[in-house]
Amino acid sequence: MASKFRIRRLLVSAIFLVLTLVVLAALVPTFINLGLGRGMIERAAGANLNGTVTIDDLKVRWFGPQNVRGFNVHDEDGTRLATLNIAASPSLFAIMRNRLSPMVVDIDGEARGTIEEDGSISLAKLFATDSRERSNDNGPRDSHKPRSPDRPLISLENVPGMHLRLGGLTIELDDAASGETLTLRDLHGELLYQPGSPLIYSLEGTTHALDTDGRLVLSGNAEHLFSPSGRFTPRGAVFVLTSELQSIPVPGSSPAATLQHLDITLHADDLGRELDVLVRGRASIEGEPDESTLIATLKVNELFNAAGALQFAMENLAGTAGGSRVPIRLVQPFVADTAFNLPRDFGPTADFNVEFTAGDVIEASLLVHGSRANVRMTAAYDAATGAWDGEEFVATTPNAHPDLVEALTGFRIADATDLHLTLDRFRLPALDPETNRRPLTDYLLHGRLSFDGPARLHLTEDRSDEPISIAGADLQF
Repeated sequence: MASKFRIRRLLVSAIFLVLTLVVLAALVPTFINLGLGRGMIERAAGANLNGTVTIDDLKVRWFGPQNVRGFNVHDEDGTRLATLNIAASPSLFAIMRNRLSPMVVDIDGEARGTIEEDGSISLAKLFATDSRERSNDNGPRDSHKPRSPDRPLISLENVPGMHLRLGGLTIELDDAASGETLTLRDLHGELLYQPGSPLIYSLEGTTHALDTDGRLVLSGNAEHLFSPSGRFTPRGAVFVLTSELQSIPVPGSSPAATLQHLDITLHADDLGRELDVLVRGRASIEGEPDESTLIATLKVNELFNAAGALQFAMENLAGTAGGSRVPIRLVQPFVADTAFNLPRDFGPTADFNVEFTAGDVIEASLLVHGSRANVRMTAAYDAATGAWDGEEFVATTPNAHPDLVEALTGFRIADATDLHLTLDRFRLPALDPETNRRPLTDYLLHGRLSFDGPARLHLTEDRSDEPISIAGADLQF
């Protein structure tokens, strides 16, 4: 009798334990939804951005899709740049059974950024390659740390096959110089990834700016870009990307300019070794009977190292570029973070031609003709030190801006001035690594300079002395 009682008690205990486990298992999605899973996702996503991530609502289900509503991306200052909604097809039950492939992920939402005056885009700073350490609470970075040379640009190791679908993303870009807004509307696209198979991607949508609607189309594929395990392998990868832009006003251009057609093609038979870039464009300018034209042929060498880390450097870039009546704002992004403000220095449009070679010492020739300045130069640039060694430099401008003159020469002029400079030999010394300035005593200039002052000149490199004022000059040296 006692034996039967013990058996019955053990049976009841087992049933109670099983029911408890079932209840706990059923409550797993609830525990995740209450904050555990949300915090994990926020920290994991934020660790790969130069910013932070917060989630408004997370829904995890045993037998249904997983949903994230309000996936908010903030920059380092805490400004919200994007809000996305994400739905993933695999149920939690399928995830537990490791039956994920192909995983379908749908994304929509909106983002807003700024086109800075130097041509850079604020949203791109989220993915800058100088990633830094983060604190454990997904807060501000506590130290500056360059990306490891052994860290690949991206890794999909242990990531199952994926069908990423973009449905209805809107991006607004406010132009800091003009106050105008460029809107990318209703962006749709997809990315097909299957370990060991070609990568396929596409994107299309409409644009709107200054009451003008345009169009954006992008497509391409890549073979051997990822190993069967998901490791990023650009060495030996075949890569193709084509993009087409139509009827897009150029923000901040005066007179008004519209990019009628721009085709960009990227192709590589070995992405890690060499990437070819071809750019062709046409633009219309208000009041001009003829169209503006632009063409560039570039070659980027050794874009990635053996570990798959991005290692772009100017000494690995070679090519030619040229155009007539080109809206200068289109070129400004290529000289971002430099002393050049091209619309200010050259005018709204310019004819130009540039050629340059790759290598530790870059051989370059430049010809620019704008309404505010004309420049012709032939020189060699030491990419390691920043030193210039040239055999010709001719610049003529009635409006040489004080900031530009100071950045190029170290001399400060009071106001924009009529400047003529002709050099048949020049050397600009290497930048001092501590001050990021060129020592004034190491310049070599041979030619003629004339300008209408007034100019102010410091005789000490730290500029602690009282400057000397010069009313104007016509110098031969």
